[in-house]
Amino acid sequence: MQFIHEADVAAAFIQALRTEMPGIYNLVPDDYLHWDEVLHIVGVRTALTVPLGVARLFMTVAWRYFGSPTHPTWLLNDLLDDFTVSNARLRATGWMPRYRSEAALRAAL
Repeated sequence: MQFIHEADVAAAFIQALRTEMPGIYNLVPDDYLHWDEVLHIVGVRTALTVPLGVARLFMTVAWRYFGSPTHPTWLLNDLLDDFTVSNARLRATGWMPRYRSEAALRAAL
């Protein structure tokens, strides 16, 4: 998982104002964290493991009937799929991230 620091987001917006940047850019740090690293940082000692079907059912019920803001497919797909992306196009404009994923996650917490 990749976590971007708010200061890096602000720097990217400033870069977009200063230079011509048509199109879409991935605003991510250079690194990523494995799921076990994320759990350690947020203080989870042991993670509950359930079958995927049970997790989907639980998330669907929570979303439909209890007002969960997260659609069932969003979180589960993010956890199951590798969606690490490159910031090479944004870096080519002169922007560089100052913070790594761990620092961004800790700042958000």
